[in-house]
Amino acid sequence: MKRIWLVLGLLIVLLPTSAAAQGPDDCPTNILLAFGRVGAICQNTADEQACLGNGTASATFQAGADSDLRFDTPGDFAGANQLQQISLASTDSWDVTLLHVRADLVETEQRSVALLLFGAVEIENLIPLTPEIMVSGIGTVLIRSAPADDADILAERGLRDTLMVNGRTADSQWLRLINPGTNDLAWISRSVVTSESDFYALSVVDENTPFYRPFQVFNLRTGTDDAWCDEAPQSGLLIQTPNPQLPVLLEINGVTLRMAATAFLQTEADGTLTINVLDGGSEVEVDGMQRYVPAGARSQVYPGEAPGAPEPYDSTDLVGLPVNNLPTRVTIPDPLEQAEIDALVTAYFEPEPEPEPDIPDEAAESCRRVVSRNVSLWAGPGTFYEVINPISVGTRVYPVLQTTDPDGAVWWQLHTGNWIQASAVISTGECDPVPVADIFPAPATNYLSLETCETSNGPLRTGQQVTIDFVPPAFEGLEAAQQAPQIDPGRITVDSQALRMQVSGPIEITEDRYVRTFFATWTATPGPHRIVGKRLSYMVICDMSVPVSP
Repeated sequence: MKRIWLVLGLLIVLLPTSAAAQGPDDCPTNILLAFGRVGAICQNTADEQACLGNGTASATFQAGADSDLRFDTPGDFAGANQLQQISLASTDSWDVTLLHVRADLVETEQRSVALLLFGAVEIENLIPLTPEIMVSGIGTVLIRSAPADDADILAERGLRDTLMVNGRTADSQWLRLINPGTNDLAWISRSVVTSESDFYALSVVDENTPFYRPFQVFNLRTGTDDAWCDEAPQSGLLIQTPNPQLPVLLEINGVTLRMAATAFLQTEADGTLTINVLDGGSEVEVDGMQRYVPAGARSQVYPGEAPGAPEPYDSTDLVGLPVNNLPTRVTIPDPLEQAEIDALVTAYFEPEPEPEPDIPDEAAESCRRVVSRNVSLWAGPGTFYEVINPISVGTRVYPVLQTTDPDGAVWWQLHTGNWIQASAVISTGECDPVPVADIFPAPATNYLSLETCETSNGPLRTGQQVTIDFVPPAFEGLEAAQQAPQIDPGRITVDSQALRMQVSGPIEITEDRYVRTFFATWTATPGPHRIVGKRLSYMVICDMSVPVSP
């Protein structure tokens, strides 16, 4: 991704930072330089972290935040959960702050929503500091749908597996968490975990207590019509969500947004909120009244009223927006015509057609094997392997191999590579015997994608040569893709130990947009491992477990 600061970086030390001290001809240059500094200073902003990139800021911290925090000088960083309010004024310098927030994104995705504040902006985090502690299993940990012994089992974790909990029941017998790999709240019994932290530091919650992450709900106030010159941007907030197919839930000034978009937001003195969608689309909702706003349109929400119907935005409000400082570069489109907006809105709310029913072939249904009770799938043929995931009663399974464990129990390997006890499966119809085989050695090689945390050759096994890879956001142009390893060759670590990096050649995915795969090879060792891939501000993390060979 090309960034202006790479081109103008040498000029930063030569020009003053205050545009107020310059003539109008200097204004756009100084604004560009300001955003160039932001690109350099904030390029490694972590998830759920704020970076002051240029100018000054006034910050108010949460009650209970670290006492030595400061956020008033370029290069200052602060955890988003530590911040209650950030105020930018831009009276003597062009103030810019970058926030990376999780919102309701699934944690395993390791992606953030980017909030870029510039000019005269005030943002108030309405989510109080939520204590969280790490716990470790002292046996099998059953993750349940409710704080009760008879609640549905959603997942299982094994001995010494770690989990992050964010609340406790009033009697402290149950701990609340986000079910790993989802956004669903779940519960574990305190009796099966231990922690070095104090359980009583957690907030008391119940099944109806919501969980929000920092800055998922906030108030926003911005200047308008305050550009320093014709080519400079007005004050405001740029928001970019990471996945154009996955909406992110935010609440701003009491307005609910479900965004899979890049958008520019401003407020008027009377509290009117304007949402200009530059890429993707966003639902805008107040008190059950919902609008859809496509790229090239805007919606204005007046205080106490329903969202305004989407209409063409005013391009003059979008002059000079620093879209190059966002994780994914976008081009600001021309305003849509009203007829185009209406057609897109109509198409968005049209119900999807019902799929044609899948009528099974009777011959193929002559043999049917289904799970007879809620059980677990295992990484190998025995309970000394780790639990992979639960499988529900009634689920159809397709065994491909059969073997016997040291205790004489029969196990079936499924077509997915996982194992299930044969006694947990009911067979109906004319089923051929499952082929019997000795336990085969694990495949010598495997492949792990850090974007999905999934392997391609069954579960990780001790001694496997594992190729680990990640694919950062696309590069704009072949030259940028070719130069990428020289700028940052990427880094993959296993338990903080760096591996030797390699990188694929550029692969064109659309016209003049390229990706490259960054990868390394690791010999798998038994135990839990944290595997991290990182390049510039892009980072992906997988927590994996490799079983001890029986």
